[in-house]
Amino acid sequence: MHRAVAQRYHLTRIPFSLDGVAGSSSLNQADGIHPTGEGYRLIVEKVFPALEPLLARIVHDGSSRNR
Repeated sequence: MHRAVAQRYHLTRIPFSLDGVAGSSSLNQADGIHPTGEGYRLIVEKVFPALEPLLARIVHDGSSRNR
């Protein structure tokens, strides 16, 4: 459903950031909720490619529009 909404309204779809991190004891702190440094690194690698073009657009022309 998220993909269809993003396509219909021309929105950037950000992938599920915890994919591959959530549930991994080696990528989460002892509380089982908060990622470790390595877990956060993987989250950034997953999310940043979707955000980078938006950030570049804001820096370039001051626009926060998503189209």
